[in-house]
Amino acid sequence: MEPAGIEASKRRIGVGSALTTLVNSGPSTDTCQPWLVDLGPAEPGAEPEVVVAVGPAFGVHIQQTLSGLNLSDVLAAMLAGIEDEGLPWRVVRVHHTSDCAFIGHAGAQLSGSGVSIGIQSKGTTVIHQRGLAPLENLELFSMSPNLDLAAYRQIGRNAARYADYSSVDARVSYEWTLPRGTLTLHGELTNALDRRHPC
Repeated sequence: MEPAGIEASKRRIGVGSALTTLVNSGPSTDTCQPWLVDLGPAEPGAEPEVVVAVGPAFGVHIQQTLSGLNLSDVLAAMLAGIEDEGLPWRVVRVHHTSDCAFIGHAGAQLSGSGVSIGIQSKGTTVIHQRGLAPLENLELFSMSPNLDLAAYRQIGRNAARYADYSSVDARVSYEWTLPRGTLTLHGELTNALDRRHPC
């Protein structure tokens, strides 16, 4: 999937750090040279928007979800979904945790609309809203190996609809198709990398 419109916008996006995407440069072969560029500390937004909060190793040490999707494509799909609904977005890196719920919670605190998407490097995703406890959420997509780019785009649309107070009529659905033991081990190794992010 071509990251439609993302490079053209190259807008300042940005608890943790504000980031800008360099999607067309693709994933780096040097594991400490991210394709997301740090713009400095992220500030709370004042306008309606959706914040996409990513984990510490997202696009740095980890370049693919558990199902093998490039994280640059996953991010592009979510941002395109937000744009489909006419809302702006910001991407922030959360440095203090690799837990999906807490990543989403941190993003919601920064979002002008109070709505964020939190995504772990392995692909697990949550739509969060300010005012909810960290382990509460609007939608949780814990079976990341079964999500495709169309599902991630729908997640972006749904988050934008929550932020715009529109009805969310299209839930993301998927089927369990992959062996659990392999994914559990791969997931734990991915989480360990996320927690040890040295850059």
